[in-house]
Amino acid sequence: MTAGRAIVALLVAQMLLLTGCSTSGPVIQIIDPWASQPAGAKAKVIAGFMCIRNDGSSPIRVVGASAKAVERVVIHEIVHEQGIVRMKRVEGVDVAANSTVCLEPEQVHFMLIGINDTIRDGADIRLEIVTASGEKLQAVLPQRALAATD
Repeated sequence: MTAGRAIVALLVAQMLLLTGCSTSGPVIQIIDPWASQPAGAKAKVIAGFMCIRNDGSSPIRVVGASAKAVERVVIHEIVHEQGIVRMKRVEGVDVAANSTVCLEPEQVHFMLIGINDTIRDGADIRLEIVTASGEKLQAVLPQRALAATD
């Protein structure tokens, strides 16, 4: 191999390494996912909570979720209007680059509607979270009781 070809090969190898190290896209982590326990034997809904960490350099938007153990999942927020607490559906949750957004009781959360008997029996819920770009994230939500302060 000539010196010129060796230099070209070295430059190509360096470019490939640098391309593989790019952090331009989002890197998403689901932190401490959990779901509220059903409020009784006839409960039809529970709520899902977690923190979503975006370690990427681009913002992401969570637009929905699904789970086999429920009929549907929607994103809700709690709003206080004229002394009345209401749940309002929201179209998505924005997570800025290099930041974390938490879905918590009494705030923004996933509402799991039409739960089945396996959830009533205490099973973990496998949730597939969808971003606006079509990326699908998996989370397993163990059930736990809402604390008195939640």
